[in-house]
Amino acid sequence: MKKNGTFKKPSLSETLCYEALCELFGKENVQTQVLVNDRWPIDFYVTSIDTYVQEDGVYWHGLDRPIEKIALHRTAQDANIHKKWLVDREQDAWFDQVGKRLVRLTDSELKQWQRKNSLQSSLSERVRMKSMS
Repeated sequence: MKKNGTFKKPSLSETLCYEALCELFGKENVQTQVLVNDRWPIDFYVTSIDTYVQEDGVYWHGLDRPIEKIALHRTAQDANIHKKWLVDREQDAWFDQVGKRLVRLTDSELKQWQRKNSLQSSLSERVRMKSMS
């Protein structure tokens, strides 16, 4: 969410994820940019399986290199990425604590599944598997 309270334009991988979720669960069951804990906009909420889905960009969420290197804040971007990584861990802990389901997917996973023509099946397996635990 931007500082003015609006939401950014969805990335290509977020759009890809949204369309796949709608095909799997029906558009009426997929909400976008759902505010959770009065703090965090989560990319998607699938009402029919009571599951939140967050699409994380590998670079911007600090998943492309060791967090210890990012935490050195050698650049302003590293400081922002580290902050985002810490928020992600806080979200993970909160979702676990309150017993809500959060599935994290990366942009790289979605693109790989699309290239392999397994987007629907792979996404369904990840989202449904997490929702059963």
